[in-house]
Amino acid sequence: MCLIADVNGGIVGFLVGTVLERPGVFMDPGYGYVSDVYVVATHRRRGVREALVEEALRGFGFRHLSRGRLQTDAKNLLGLNFRRSLGFETTVHTMDKLL
Repeated sequence: MCLIADVNGGIVGFLVGTVLERPGVFMDPGYGYVSDVYVVATHRRRGVREALVEEALRGFGFRHLSRGRLQTDAKNLLGLNFRRSLGFETTVHTMDKLL
């Protein structure tokens, strides 16, 4: 899925998402995953990002998926607060080791 935010004929933001499938041993066989959301600086704090995410979630719902997932760095407090404001909650912890 690729969504574009258009204001007066100009692109001011985008969202990229996909459906990820999991092996049958999991209760949810698949989920909607938003990999990227971007809004140009001049249009931030105007609800564009929220509108893009909400539209993606609607699209995932039309596909009968039971969950949508967004990720951000654990130290990104603004990103975490944004996700929480949309009703997202922590359900899994992913740990990385830099090589």
